[in-house]
Amino acid sequence: MYTFSLSNSDQVKFIQKFVLVPLVLSLLLLIACSGSKETAKNTPKLPKNSVVLITDEKQVDANVGKLVRLEGVVANSKQPTLLGVDISCDSLDLRGQKAWAYGLLDKIVAKEPETEPISATRGAGTYYQLIDPSTKMFANVRKL
Repeated sequence: MYTFSLSNSDQVKFIQKFVLVPLVLSLLLLIACSGSKETAKNTPKLPKNSVVLITDEKQVDANVGKLVRLEGVVANSKQPTLLGVDISCDSLDLRGQKAWAYGLLDKIVAKEPETEPISATRGAGTYYQLIDPSTKMFANVRKL
């Protein structure tokens, strides 16, 4: 086993170099990184007038491309809709019930396919869907 001794001035230099400097640098880095946290909890809330409340199917087309809150009865169909807008409905208990959903309103215009479709389709027409901005999937409906 090897032992060595340091003079007092060497001990001070050693502590400054290998203890205090890394400690100060670590604290500065920690302070710099914790300065601006952008998390879901800290993100600013949208002003009330930036989200359009829709309670009637007639209002849907005029608000395409906007953040909306739909309020109405969930259709009891294979593809659940709220005010004629495609949504996600995880609970069968919400079918036929008053509910709401929030998201970006999108419009799809489907044309007749030139060839026979391989699977069942809705066919030609105009369809609307509500997209959750955070997941980019259909917005999930919640009980009103």
